[in-house]
Amino acid sequence: MAEHLLRADPLCPLNTIPGAVLGFLITYILFIDMRLFSVLALALFLVVGCSDSVSVDTEAPVVENGRFTPPNPATKNLKISEIVANVVATQGEFETLLAALQATGLDAAVDGRTIFTVVAPTDQAFSDIGLNKYNVGDLDKDFLTDVLLYHVKGGRFTAEIVLQQSALTMANGGTLKVDAGAPGFVDANGRSAGIVYTDIAARNGIIHVIDTVVLP
Repeated sequence: MAEHLLRADPLCPLNTIPGAVLGFLITYILFIDMRLFSVLALALFLVVGCSDSVSVDTEAPVVENGRFTPPNPATKNLKISEIVANVVATQGEFETLLAALQATGLDAAVDGRTIFTVVAPTDQAFSDIGLNKYNVGDLDKDFLTDVLLYHVKGGRFTAEIVLQQSALTMANGGTLKVDAGAPGFVDANGRSAGIVYTDIAARNGIIHVIDTVVLP
């Protein structure tokens, strides 16, 4: 699992001055120049200004079980369907999902300005119900659209947030139960879907990978 790293902003002035030197300068100004209020104001500016420049890497996955190879972190600058296409091109995964998105026109929909959370089934998940990139487009378009929208939720929800919920209302209006213990989901038919990998960041949302196609 990727490590959580603390990253300090190189533009923060405190990062360019050794602590001992900074302490000496402040002490000198306080006790020699006696410009107390100016120094306190400067110190407060530095502390407050730098407090936001140290952040925790939130892209480290909550779940990573080795059944999915994550895309290059640089894909976070891509939109959701662009990431799916990138994974297809680089890893040969998500081929059926991409074909389904293209068959319904949802590839363009999830690349708009709206922020989405997508639970993305693997190719094996589709294969388990007899679907692949060649035949998924043969399904009734309205039915396939409904199934795909059952994998989409408006907003950006990390796995940490998702697993704190009891259920999610998906874009098709259906309810997807959350099983934090698995971890995974239970669909409207009582079928379980395990979470394979989480928190793949996209420019317009986030993707969590699951091992079963959930059905409304």
